[in-house]
This record gives sequence, C-alpha cells and structure tokens, in this order.
Amino acid sequence: MCRACVRYCPVKAIDRKINIDRDVCIGCGSCVKACQHGAMILEEVEDEISENSNQKLANFFRNDLTL
Repeated sequence: MCRACVRYCPVKAIDRKINIDRDVCIGCGSCVKACQHGAMILEEVEDEISENSNQKLANFFRNDLTL
C-alpha cells in the first residue's frame, strides 16, 4: 500500500492501516484524489459520515472563505 490517502487527508482521519475515522472525516475527497489505485471511493465514506459533516467542512475551510 502506498498510503497516499493517509498523507493527503487534511484532518488526519485515516490511520496507517487505512481505517477511516468517520467522526473526524469531513468528506472532502482528498483521499480519493490521492489514491492512484482507485481503492478509495467517496460514496462508501459518505454513507457513514456524521450528520454534521457540512458544519465540519465549513469549520475546516472557514479561514479560506472570503465574504
């Protein structure tokens, strides 16, 4: 395993054994884009992301938003 998904996850929701912590995952898709083997599929993650994922995304990118 190359573990690119682990390196590119901005919130460190993936451990070295490629387990995804759904309470930490913000559903950004960085892991999917980083995976050269097609092993990461966002749909599988989306089903189990907590209900407040939109709020987590907003909080994560808050500093990047310009009003």
